Amino acid sequence: MSTETTRERATNAYRATRTGPVARLARLALAGGLGWVAYDLWIDRMFIFASTDPLSDPGLWILTALVVYGVHGTADLVGWGKRALAVLAVLVVASAAVALAVEGTVWTGPLTWLVWGLDVVGVIVVAVLLLVAVGMGTPGCEIGVVRELDRRRRGEPGEDRPVFCLAGLRALDAWERRMPWHRAR
Repeated sequence: MSTETTRERATNAYRATRTGPVARLARLALAGGLGWVAYDLWIDRMFIFASTDPLSDPGLWILTALVVYGVHGTADLVGWGKRALAVLAVLVVASAAVALAVEGTVWTGPLTWLVWGLDVVGVIVVAVLLLVAVGMGTPGCEIGVVRELDRRRRGEPGEDRPVFCLAGLRALDAWERRMPWHRAR
């Protein structure tokens, strides 16, 4: 007869799926790269963001799309994915309307400040989540860290529901689990 509690089962299941040194190093490198992007956005682009031509800067839209994807994915873990996208859409339309009414063009403040702020905060949050994933050894995408923290708070065992990861961290974790040094731990 087992006297294992729910919290102990959750802890044991968590220990069985921890990431190895290669995956942790990759997450640390990604966090460092995102830290540099956040620094670049904060220092270099804060004052020139409004003067950027949005059509000639695909990096701006790629970053913004990734941040919106992350906001949706994180909010969807608690069932708020569509609501989060709706709120973002309302904010974009409202700020574009104000910019058009005040400045006569859409790509100026407050829309540029909204996009800039969303990008900066999104990059910083993902970098912090990656650092938490390194410390906890959480496998999968950084969005999975939010789910894992919530599960641990509730003391529930975790099921491995895949979250699509643009950086390929799930594939790296799967590769590392097949390596002999990971199985020997």
